[in-house]
Amino acid sequence: MTTASVATIRYAEEVPCAFSKGLALSLSLMSSTMVSLLFVCTLLHAFVWRSLFPNDLAIAITKDRSGGTRSHGKEKRHAK
Repeated sequence: MTTASVATIRYAEEVPCAFSKGLALSLSLMSSTMVSLLFVCTLLHAFVWRSLFPNDLAIAITKDRSGGTRSHGKEKRHAK
């Protein structure tokens, strides 16, 4: 989306008419809106809902109910 808006801006510089300038403006606004929404959604998932990486076992270290930490990966088993 951003690439399309940059290309349209460059086209509007070469062919200065109302249509090309309006198209460049509308695509730039759409691109800025989409990037802003993606940024806000990423922040919400990371800090509010804490679900940015829900299935990543390599970094999923949480506290269990007893207050210690536990890993969601493979755990070593001790033979008795």
